[in-house]
Amino acid sequence: MALEYLSAVNSQSPEGLEKAYEFLNREMETIGRLLGKPVNGYDPLEEHADLKQKVADGYLDKDDALEIAQARGIKTLPKKLSEARAAQPAPSMTPQEGISSLAALGAELKASDPTYDAKYASLKPIVEAVVANTPPHLWQATIRDAYKKITLPAVAAVPAAPRPIAPTPIRQTQAGSGAGTGMKREVGSAMEAVNQALGM
Repeated sequence: MALEYLSAVNSQSPEGLEKAYEFLNREMETIGRLLGKPVNGYDPLEEHADLKQKVADGYLDKDDALEIAQARGIKTLPKKLSEARAAQPAPSMTPQEGISSLAALGAELKASDPTYDAKYASLKPIVEAVVANTPPHLWQATIRDAYKKITLPAVAAVPAAPRPIAPTPIRQTQAGSGAGTGMKREVGSAMEAVNQALGM
């Protein structure tokens, strides 16, 4: 979710910024409810009938009532977080299926972008973060969005122009190494499997 937000907020497009704005509003409301803080029209006293009644009767100032509601919210925060985690749906894709989706993505990008190999060097740390911190069903879309934002320095593109055939044998060798075919050989780690799937 954080990577999707960063992608949207850095898009420099009205649509992307609108998506980031909506994301932040949802997160603010969620966090406000967890902590018992008023946000986006949410009144914590609606969940504390006793405090609301005391305010209405004039026995308690509203600010003081909100402080009490926030203290209660923080006290019950561990339970709320546990319930929220339990309510999350189970992952809809296995790691192996996620790797297969990355194999398809790698084959697509390599076929459409002759600078894929050079860009992957910048993409690799992002790939590692995505694989380590997001469920497999989000890998392909998140990495695709990150890839779109990678640009190569002008100096890096100049040497390749006089000899356009140089990348060809590299791509052919990698294409024959099993990229996009699932896992044709045993791998020692998830990242090795991912790199193999992406053709590196």
